[in-house]
Amino acid sequence: MERCEAYCDKNPYYKNEFLIEKTKHHIDDSEKQCLFEKLIDVVKLYSEKDSYDRKKYFVSVKNILNVLSRLVVFIEDVNIITYLEILSRFSKKEDSFIVGDIKKILQIISTRFNGNIANACQNIIFSEFDVRYHLASYFDDVSFEISEEDMEVYCERK
Repeated sequence: MERCEAYCDKNPYYKNEFLIEKTKHHIDDSEKQCLFEKLIDVVKLYSEKDSYDRKKYFVSVKNILNVLSRLVVFIEDVNIITYLEILSRFSKKEDSFIVGDIKKILQIISTRFNGNIANACQNIIFSEFDVRYHLASYFDDVSFEISEEDMEVYCERK
């Protein structure tokens, strides 16, 4: 274990992954929820114009989104909705690195997508999230209803 920690200290990517794995298995649900809320507070301090991979505060947007994607699959659905709102803000950035990262994040969190999340996030799915991610396709196997009025609005925007 000490060898791994020593190696991780020298390599920031592995250090981040090691901490994520160690943390998610050794803290209870209320602590995961608290950590999620604190990280959401920090990521809200960033604007869409801020650098994705450079620290403005104590951690970069890239690292926050990565950690949040690992936490959110272990806590309540309402947190996935909050996370999708945040992710949507950054989905419009024209940065090839963020595109790949968001696609990976969507693969991770899509395992938790269900009808409740789909109903609550219809506007995000069909309007707010950048179209290059095809967010609706992650809800293919999820059953939910869209009102006729909303359907017309979403179809007009395309």
